[in-house]
Amino acid sequence: SQHSHQAVFGGRLHNARQRSLYGNVITQYPLSGEKHMMKTGVNSRLDDFDETIRWTSLDSANFDRLERTIGLFSEYTYAPSPRMTLVVGLRGDIHNYYGTFMTPRAHFRYGLTENTTIRLSAGRGQRSPNVLTDQLGLLVSSRTWEFNSSTNLPGYGFLPEIGWNFGGSLTQNFVLDFRSGSI
Repeated sequence: SQHSHQAVFGGRLHNARQRSLYGNVITQYPLSGEKHMMKTGVNSRLDDFDETIRWTSLDSANFDRLERTIGLFSEYTYAPSPRMTLVVGLRGDIHNYYGTFMTPRAHFRYGLTENTTIRLSAGRGQRSPNVLTDQLGLLVSSRTWEFNSSTNLPGYGFLPEIGWNFGGSLTQNFVLDFRSGSI
């Protein structure tokens, strides 16, 4: 895939292009019967970023980078009944700038009744920051941007963004006047 972007904010020019290539191979197989399933796979991603900003006619900055990631993952699903499912997974990645890292996750679903379901989830995520593109609206102001980093990483020089996510939901399905709905 390819995405191109050109923008003008007063005297500022922002040009960006991202070219990406993604490949994924997955296999799924039962461990013992239909209650225990295993999914494993490998995928690879290549992201080529060309990004330039011209602050003034004399001042510009380039944030080009080429990111390569290869990852192995495994996911175990336990479904003892149609009402309950537990999925736990672990992923290991090797990134050309950030090194090796692991990302675990877990999802749980239980049907309290035929129309009421509870869900819980937890996991870790990681991504490369795209500071200018993520905060494009801030370029409208005349404020000065400074990128001070203690790393020698390409692009903006920042470490990856890491997030731990936890959540849950309770869903109630219903029929009202012959129409399905949920809260």
